[in-house]
Amino acid sequence: MKLELTHCPDVSMVKGAISRLDHATDIRLRCLSGSVWITVDGVYDDVVLEAGQSWVVPGPARVIAQAMAPSTLRFEATPDCARVPAARRPQREPAFA
Repeated sequence: MKLELTHCPDVSMVKGAISRLDHATDIRLRCLSGSVWITVDGVYDDVVLEAGQSWVVPGPARVIAQAMAPSTLRFEATPDCARVPAARRPQREPAFA
């Protein structure tokens, strides 16, 4: 499934499903449930997000997300991403946030 971001979509994915976002820039990927494997063109390390974790794409790049279990992934446009280091690893969100 190819995505176009005009809002912050929640994408429900069955195990093995793949979603693609071309030209991702300043996008935060937030795993709401399940487990998602993320690969980004031009980035050596892949990322696995578990429920409650998020990661900022060091774009612009093509992002491929594959569900390792039934999952829900949110693609968020984040205009303040310029202040986030590109090499930042997945972060778990505080339980109260």
